[in-house]
Amino acid sequence: MEPLVIRRTRRDIESNPDYLADLKGQNIKFPTVSDPIELYYRLDDDLADLFFETVELVTGFDADDAPVDGLKYYRYRAIEHLVKEEDRKQYGNVESISERLAGIMRILLVKRLESSFHAFRQSLTRLNKAIDNMLTMFVNDRVFVAPDLDVNKLLEEGYTYDEIEKRIDDKGGNNREFKAADFDAGFLDLLKTEKQKVANLLNRWKQVTHDPKLEEFIDQLSSAILSKKTNPSRKLVIFTESTETAADVQRCMEGKGYSKILSVSSANRKEMELAIRMNFDANVEEEKWQHDYDIIITTEVLAEGVNLHRANVIVNYDVPWNSTRLMQRIGRVNRIGTRADAVYVYNFYPSAHGDEEIRLVDTALRKLQAFHTAFGEDNKIFSRLEEVGEGALYGAKIQQEESETEKYLTFLRQFRQKHPKRFKEIAQIPNKARCGRNEAVVPNASRPAYDDTALNPNSRATYPLATTSLTYLKSDNHPGTFCFVPDQGQPVELTFLQAAKLFDASETEKPVALHPEHHQQTLTGLDYFKTDKIQQDIQSQTINRQQLSPVENKAITNLTFLAKHAPTEQKRNALNRFVKAIKDGTFASKGMPKEVVDFYEVHKKQVADTVVFLDKLFVQVLDRYAIAVDTPADSGGPTTCQRTIINPKIVLTISFT
Repeated sequence: MEPLVIRRTRRDIESNPDYLADLKGQNIKFPTVSDPIELYYRLDDDLADLFFETVELVTGFDADDAPVDGLKYYRYRAIEHLVKEEDRKQYGNVESISERLAGIMRILLVKRLESSFHAFRQSLTRLNKAIDNMLTMFVNDRVFVAPDLDVNKLLEEGYTYDEIEKRIDDKGGNNREFKAADFDAGFLDLLKTEKQKVANLLNRWKQVTHDPKLEEFIDQLSSAILSKKTNPSRKLVIFTESTETAADVQRCMEGKGYSKILSVSSANRKEMELAIRMNFDANVEEEKWQHDYDIIITTEVLAEGVNLHRANVIVNYDVPWNSTRLMQRIGRVNRIGTRADAVYVYNFYPSAHGDEEIRLVDTALRKLQAFHTAFGEDNKIFSRLEEVGEGALYGAKIQQEESETEKYLTFLRQFRQKHPKRFKEIAQIPNKARCGRNEAVVPNASRPAYDDTALNPNSRATYPLATTSLTYLKSDNHPGTFCFVPDQGQPVELTFLQAAKLFDASETEKPVALHPEHHQQTLTGLDYFKTDKIQQDIQSQTINRQQLSPVENKAITNLTFLAKHAPTEQKRNALNRFVKAIKDGTFASKGMPKEVVDFYEVHKKQVADTVVFLDKLFVQVLDRYAIAVDTPADSGGPTTCQRTIINPKIVLTISFT
């Protein structure tokens, strides 16, 4: 995208005096985003053991990634155990489908465990009931497999088997009723074994009578999260992935005396849209602000596409694994228009007291992190467990390069403003300017590297600079290329930033004599500029009017106007073909566009008589330039350029000795 757009980060803008002055003039400021603040809730010894064992049972793997006798989610794998091949074929690849369904349930339980103990108990209760329902269907010899119906919900609502059968008949498709004998003999035993595991786990969690996470959250509200120092507006955004967690948090907060709480999920977002905007969007005119709600508890439904920046504090109540989702959440309050100077983000993590329990909890968290990575989550956990991965490193490198590029562009803008006369003199230096430099004055970090992906400049393998040249070349239809010609090997095309680092020199540096290879290396750079690679770059460009010369643009404007008023279809098509030819660069070095402009200036008083004017234009100018009749006419939009390098020029060369 770099040739098409210029990306500006906040860091770039804040480091540029001109941009900063513009922001101040508009009374715009960027809040500082603090590092994520870790909040730990302590698990006692028994709870730490239960947490660790639950992670193993739910994921099916131990701390060393070895399979354990965990949950297989057989309730959702019934079609995999059908005996008859014709029944199995009705559902497609039954093994793959069963594994996906089991995976969905596994992910659901993991996310509920991370969200809150209350949400996990609720989900575990539903799984236990679903297995009960399946076992009961086997006892009654009526087993419903209905992908398009929620059989468990129908049973909870009091539907009889006959009523469910009728619903299945009405639905048709893959929704069917089977007999117990339609499944292999071992399936029922697998269900019973899994039922026992789930029931035992549920019973252990029902004995947990307190929620240390919720208790820590309530304690932190007054001491940190809602303190006037960090939260002057006293507004707060709490994110969770579970509506059951949201309801539990709201119930507890209200029980502790907190009010003005708005809970938002997919079920009521549209209904509450106006209330959200009027109570949390700082871009609303202040006189229209409402104060009905100060705290919003929401699921991912508000993670993007909404302004919540009257608040400046976010709490991620669930363990935050997904970095993209976290950035989306933070973006709700980290917005232009906020009154706050800083944005604060709080993340919750479990911990424990004893060394062994801490090890168990950390191991469980690592297991969960690996689990999320395996299932396509962004592999980030913003806590003491965070490991810097390759993606993070390259992300930092990209941001660093953007800021370095902006540094050079800012220097050039400021130099032009402060020294306009000197800038004009430099701009008028003729082509083929050249200079010799001592390679010893160029630091290693500024030299082009064989592999420029290393973050540490001192660890980069760089080209030797002695007896090399850097040439800047351009043409009438190419903005320019920086070509580095080493003493040995092939020429290398450099980016603007790489070239700027090599051109960078102090005002007091003295030039040195050009080395003997200077002339040949300059010609090598010119030959590279004419190679197929650069030609392909030109031919693949989409040309718009901004990329054409002023003369070409004026000729296009004149011919387009005349085409609209041409007296015949033949002349209109001919004029449009000339327009396209100019855009394609067919006449870029042959003077036709200039002749059209000059003719227009001399005869512009005759334009009103279009017939006479066009006859003269064709006779005196256009008829001398051959355009095939089958050449496509101009469509009016950008065109894919078919031109080659036109009039290549050596602008500047520096040779290093």
